[in-house]
Amino acid sequence: MNEKYGSETRAEPRKFNTFQNRGAVLLAVLFTLMLIVASGANAFDKQQDDPVLVLNDSGGNVRHRLREIAGIRERGQQVQIGGQHCLSSCTMYLVLDATCVSPETAFGFHGPSFHGRQLSNTDFEYWSQVIADHYPEPIKSWYMREGRQRLDGFYRISGADLIQMGVRSCLV
Repeated sequence: MNEKYGSETRAEPRKFNTFQNRGAVLLAVLFTLMLIVASGANAFDKQQDDPVLVLNDSGGNVRHRLREIAGIRERGQQVQIGGQHCLSSCTMYLVLDATCVSPETAFGFHGPSFHGRQLSNTDFEYWSQVIADHYPEPIKSWYMREGRQRLDGFYRISGADLIQMGVRSCLV
């Protein structure tokens, strides 16, 4: 007897069919996953048609940018570069045929480094070539001749100048 409450109560344990409950939970989880996959596929299809808007991109890790560019290429997306600037690895989007630039955007080019620190000669040559391979001519030749030599700051080229060099304009 439970002295505190003055009565003895025993709740009978509820008996559940464990297999039936697990089956219901499994079905609920599978249904939820199917909804997620279905909505993800629709989102992917929509993404494929939508252009990638690049605005005020300050660059970043070249390896990460290579993966982004590969995904954009695989999905067949257009890249529209605008805003005030596209710096460093952002300029690598120029490799994509479906990239267009705003004449007002400033593009900043510099040589490869590791967080601002100089690379070994071998690494410098390798990463310079990787980056240059993501530029159309004549930008590629200029980069290998001159642009990669700058490790402090940027060589700034306007979108209007890039358009004169053959890069597509986003203005129609």
